[in-house]
Amino acid sequence: MMRLLIVCCLIMALGRQGISQGLEGQITNHHGVAVPYASIFVPALHKGTTANEKGFYILPLAKGDYQVVFQYLGYKSLTVPLLLDESFQQVNVVLQPQEYMLPEVIITASGEDPAYYVMRKAIGMSQYYRNQLSSYSAGVYLKGSGKAIKIPSLLKGQLKKEGIEEGKYYVTETISDILYEKGKPLQTKVHSVRSSMPGGDSGPMQFFTLSLYNDNEGIITPLSKEAFAVYRFQLVGTFLEDNHTIHKIKVIPKRKGNDLYSGSIFIREGSWSLHSVQLSLSQNLFDATINQVYQEVYPMVWLPVSHDYDLKVSLMGTVFALRYLVSLSNCKITLNDQLDHAFYAAMAQETQVSALPEQEKETSSVANIVPKTEKNQERIAELIESNNLSNKEMRELNQLIRMEAKQKDKRPSLEIKARNTEIADSAKVRTPDYWRQNRPVPLSDGEYTSFPVNERDKKATDTTKNRKFINNLNNLLSGTTYTLKHNWEIKHNGLIGLNALEFNTVDGFTYLQQLKIKKTLQPGHSVALLADGAYAFARKKMMGELAVDYAFAPLQRGLFSIQIGSMTRDFNADDGLAPFFNSITSLFFKQNIIKLYQEEFVDAKLQYDIVNGLEVKLQGRLSNRTKLLNNTNYFITNPLAVDFTSNLPTGIFGDTSLVADAKNFTVGASIYFTPYQYYRIINNRKQLSHSAYPTFGLMTKMGFSRDLPQNNAFYQLSLSMKQGFQSRLLGSLDYYVEIGSFYGDKVHHFADYKHFSTAPTWIGGNATNSTFRALLPYERSTTDAYFQAHLHYEHARILLKRLPFLSGSLIRESLFVQHLMVENRKPWTEIGYGVKQLFFLFNVEVYTGFEAGKYKTAGIRLEIPIGQATIRM
Repeated sequence: MMRLLIVCCLIMALGRQGISQGLEGQITNHHGVAVPYASIFVPALHKGTTANEKGFYILPLAKGDYQVVFQYLGYKSLTVPLLLDESFQQVNVVLQPQEYMLPEVIITASGEDPAYYVMRKAIGMSQYYRNQLSSYSAGVYLKGSGKAIKIPSLLKGQLKKEGIEEGKYYVTETISDILYEKGKPLQTKVHSVRSSMPGGDSGPMQFFTLSLYNDNEGIITPLSKEAFAVYRFQLVGTFLEDNHTIHKIKVIPKRKGNDLYSGSIFIREGSWSLHSVQLSLSQNLFDATINQVYQEVYPMVWLPVSHDYDLKVSLMGTVFALRYLVSLSNCKITLNDQLDHAFYAAMAQETQVSALPEQEKETSSVANIVPKTEKNQERIAELIESNNLSNKEMRELNQLIRMEAKQKDKRPSLEIKARNTEIADSAKVRTPDYWRQNRPVPLSDGEYTSFPVNERDKKATDTTKNRKFINNLNNLLSGTTYTLKHNWEIKHNGLIGLNALEFNTVDGFTYLQQLKIKKTLQPGHSVALLADGAYAFARKKMMGELAVDYAFAPLQRGLFSIQIGSMTRDFNADDGLAPFFNSITSLFFKQNIIKLYQEEFVDAKLQYDIVNGLEVKLQGRLSNRTKLLNNTNYFITNPLAVDFTSNLPTGIFGDTSLVADAKNFTVGASIYFTPYQYYRIINNRKQLSHSAYPTFGLMTKMGFSRDLPQNNAFYQLSLSMKQGFQSRLLGSLDYYVEIGSFYGDKVHHFADYKHFSTAPTWIGGNATNSTFRALLPYERSTTDAYFQAHLHYEHARILLKRLPFLSGSLIRESLFVQHLMVENRKPWTEIGYGVKQLFFLFNVEVYTGFEAGKYKTAGIRLEIPIGQATIRM
């Protein structure tokens, strides 16, 4: 124990080298036990720090008179007046346990817990705190530390080579300045970053922007408008702090699930703002405890100046204990001028006079403060003063404040901006002396000893070099992208990559090599050369294609490409089965799904956004098409005892002229319009994101047969509409509808038919929302009028997830209905149910198909990351 105290004192002494004055000490409880991660805050300076896991703290301050607040969850807040001179002052603090009392709170006639009275007010007011600030800046210190507390014997040797040992501390620190502006992403300037992680990784950690006023990554906050649907609340007790009543509310999930918190939140009466939080979150791979302490950095403005995240991660029998600490200081804020902050401050003060005599209450009433012309504010004040606020009125209060915050706002930008992180040139080379002078939270003894370089670090460096050689060899074999100097980039599919070897009954085995060389000319502009070379062993034929892509007009997504080549093609080139999966079905199930022809072609394409949300695509293609036959009967296994079929698609119905040699020229134009299309700028080029409105599409295509003496032409026209809806509680709903037809002369080649997306294989890629599960390939391909509609609904809890043993899993469930009408053919309908991420890996679907309302077929399909399997009945 004495040795530990000596080490801690040494760390404290080193920690304040170069700092002239301030305060330091240790925070303990009434039993003399250290209070870890307690918050120390100076309201007058908006500056503070956080104690380490041993309760030690350091806070540099200029000479002066201060009120210093010491605070942590479960203890009474303590304010200590201090007069600092020109030296460090030792201030050891003892925090007393928080004592709770059951208050006299209004209980409704229904007898519900008084916590609901508090939570309705807090949820109603949450919109105010969500929109309260237009900007704020702060200094941020982040520390992530952890150790492996359990490593299976089988993994100890390998992990030790990687620098990970049981019980050994690893620490990453970042000192940054952050700037938040409403409607814009967080801006971060990293001044210094340091890490003792294996491999020397010293990438800066991002500031934890977790706010309980907003849902985060699909996790529903207790302050959400929908909180009462998924949480129960219980009032544990209340206490007084600075003449404010603080309510401790227990948060109890109504169901199991990784999208819900449990624990406690503390709410200030009057302002109905967060005082602090202590919540837990259980995920499949980790459990987390979240502690936040809020301090008033400006009247009526409380920010979480101290964040403490405790994680326990379990992976393959290895257990890691991680701790992330975030400390804010020097907070500067700008209030949102769209809100009447004096109005809300007056309401908060009104609740503090609730114990006054009736005559004094009348003179202090909020109704007397609110101008009668402000009808919205009158209604807000009425709802806040209500002692029997209903759920409906709570949502009304929330909406009224939201309307006030946005009534004068300009239309928000459609650009979704990414976080901007600027790293100083010297951030990764700061000296230990710099860290001792600027680190606001002292390191513990275990964390402190994790940084010195020793012989083991050199061995780890040698291991890193060996690992780099292995990675380079693996990249050459399996494929990768190489980034070179002067804005050059080379991408290769690998000598034995996933698509380097394919098989079909026409070409036999095909060895394919792909190379892409890209040069960035200026931000958002680039030119790329793409070359594919393939050899078909069964046909003894060399194939290949060469393309040049020119990316221009980055904000209009301008792209022009020209391509020339000779390759084997699927008749359903746009929506057909991927060659890799056809190889699997052909070799292992003796099912040659796709049908092929030879094409020699020249192709030109242009894509351009005329305005945001209005996209135009143009294409012209000159091709010579040649009929192909099966050239091999090779297979590995044939569990179904079937034979390969001929290379004639079923949709030609015996008319072999549709696959005969032909010379064609086609031109096409498509236009897509999406109102209020959101987008991102990534690598200086615009990329589409989402919209609350449908995408409308118009596609036209004209084809000419160059084999006929007369001017023979066909025309294809189609209209489409698609849209997706998402709700945190209700799930997601997507639909796609398309109607089209052909006009003019007869279509002379099957490749020009309208083909539909199908997934009939034993193994294949994941089906899209517009894919028919029970139709055979080419079965409904047509040149007549057609209509297709797809409706897909997905939710985390439809059926299986309601079972207790699956409630905490990551699975999502789906329902889908699909319909296809083709002129002169019976209508086709499919319905199905699916489960995604079953056991983290599999997707399973059951479906059935109906023709003209009569049962036709059913199936079960298993999807995995490399494909899908179907069993027909």
